[in-house]
Amino acid sequence: MQQPRVYEIVFWLKDDAENNLEESMQSVIEKSPSGKLIFTSRPTKKRLAWPIQKAHEGYFGFFVASLLPETVVNFKKNFERDPNILQLEIFQTANKKSGL
Repeated sequence: MQQPRVYEIVFWLKDDAENNLEESMQSVIEKSPSGKLIFTSRPTKKRLAWPIQKAHEGYFGFFVASLLPETVVNFKKNFERDPNILQLEIFQTANKKSGL
């Protein structure tokens, strides 16, 4: 069985996105096998450097989480389809940063 790895999940939400989208993302992480939130940053409204999907402002937020690699693939597939997410990126980070 694979070991959990530490990932940084970075996202931009539409200006008029539902507030519960962030909680939905957190819930998926916490309910996944071996999923653990290490750090969360509440989305804050910011002006985009360039338009994404014709939006000029959005809510920027990120999580640092320990997840299994297959969970990350499913997470990205599920949330990429959400029309309220302007951009979603997931990066693997070094485990030494999180103390795992």
